[in-house]
Amino acid sequence: MRDLHHNIGTVTAILPQTVTTAGGAVNSGNLDLLGFESAEFVVSVGTSGDTLSGTNKLSVKIEHAPDDDGSPGTYAPVATVNVLGATPDVNGVVLVVDDPAEDAVTLRFGYVGSGRFLKLTVTPAGTHTNGTPVSAVLVKGNPLKAPVA
Repeated sequence: MRDLHHNIGTVTAILPQTVTTAGGAVNSGNLDLLGFESAEFVVSVGTSGDTLSGTNKLSVKIEHAPDDDGSPGTYAPVATVNVLGATPDVNGVVLVVDDPAEDAVTLRFGYVGSGRFLKLTVTPAGTHTNGTPVSAVLVKGNPLKAPVA
């Protein structure tokens, strides 16, 4: 019987933190999919300390990069065909939290592109004085070699 525990890898993409305008965008850095054939992001957005609106919002963007001799190379926004469970815009933005009814939620979306490296970025727009708690985990699946330790 195959079990999920030994067939996935997890990586903290964004440590739990409060995103504010003063702190600016928060990104995951290079997330390497080497040895795995699928990926799923789980993003948790807490209750905002500010009033979210069309001008006060958070955007979550995914970018991918090829495997250029083991280094990420140049990142590019993901396209619609590269994402499951969300529809990215031309800039790779897969999620916009711009209403009080949209915070305090956990969302997930998958990556099915051919890039080896991924980068997740959370960007505040407008005024975020108190901020919004955010964290993200990358779940890597379909390992080429199992069990995953």
